[in-house]
Amino acid sequence: MLLKKPDALYFYFDDRSFEPEFVKGLFQSVGLFSEQHIVVLDRVSAVFDIETIVEDMSISSHIFILFKETVPRGFF
Repeated sequence: MLLKKPDALYFYFDDRSFEPEFVKGLFQSVGLFSEQHIVVLDRVSAVFDIETIVEDMSISSHIFILFKETVPRGFF
């Protein structure tokens, strides 16, 4: 994904570095040099109920990559 969008801002969160309020702020943020962010959420479901923000992710212009045991119902 970074090769396709080299100017995009990249954010990586795992179960230790995940900050719900920061990620929620990314939904509507706009990049200075790129219009899209790439946000990787690596097994954050261990510490946060991802399903509470799935709708916000789906309407955001940013790219969200989720690593999870199962994908939330209705995500696709």
